Amino acid sequence: MVNIAVVDDNENCADLIKQNIINYLNSERIEKNVEVFGSSKQLLFALGGNKSYQIYFLDIELPDMDGLTLAEKLVKQSVESYIIFITSHFEVVLDAFKVRAFRFIPKEMLEEKIPEALEAIQKELSLQAEEYYIINTELRFEKILYRDIIYIFRDGKNAVFVTKTGSRHERKSLRQVYAKLSPRDFVFIEKGYIINIFHVVGLMGNVLEMEGRISLKVSQSRLKEVKEKIHTFWRYYK
Repeated sequence: MVNIAVVDDNENCADLIKQNIINYLNSERIEKNVEVFGSSKQLLFALGGNKSYQIYFLDIELPDMDGLTLAEKLVKQSVESYIIFITSHFEVVLDAFKVRAFRFIPKEMLEEKIPEALEAIQKELSLQAEEYYIINTELRFEKILYRDIIYIFRDGKNAVFVTKTGSRHERKSLRQVYAKLSPRDFVFIEKGYIINIFHVVGLMGNVLEMEGRISLKVSQSRLKEVKEKIHTFWRYYK
C-alpha cells in the first residue's frame, strides 16, 4: 500500500492530479490510498492525527502557506518521503533543493510527467530495498548485500563469492546458492558461474564485460537466457 497526499487549492487541478496518479498505479496494480487536501493546514492537521504519506504532490502557490514552507515542515516530520512540486514557476527550483524535492511537474504536463515521476520513485524504492545473502555456519554468520556480489564461481565443493571487498567462501553447490538468490538479479552464465546482472557493463558475442574490467564467457546453451535477463533488468532499472 502506498499512501499519497495531494495538496492544491484548485479543486479541478487537484482532481486531475489524483486521477493521473490513480491511472498509473492501477496500470501497475499497486494498492494505493490517494487523499486530496485544499490547504497546507488541512494536511498538517491530518499528519497531526498520526496519518503518514510516502509521496506528496504539492502546489507551490497555496493560500495559507506556500508549498516550499510546507515541504520544510514535511521534511522535518518524515525523512522517508518523496516531495513532488506542481508548478509553473521554475524560479523556485534552487530554493526547493533545500527540501530535497524529487521532481518538478509543470501544470500543463500532468498527464505525461506524473507517471514518469511515480515510475522513477518505484524504481528507486526497488533498489533501496536491499537484499542479503546469508552465510550461516557453526563458525560464522555473515550477510552479503546482493549489490556487493559481482559473481559467484565453483571451486571444488565451495561456492566462492567475488565481492567489491574481496572473496567469501561457502561449502555449498552453486545450485544450492542460486536457490537462495533473487532470479531477477542473478543468472547462471555456465555450469560453474553465476553473475550479478547489476554489475554487467556489456555483452560482446558470448563475452560478458563486468564492472572492474572483469570478462567472463557465457556458454552457448545459456546465451539466450542471459541476454533476455540483462535486457529485462536494464529496461526496468537503468
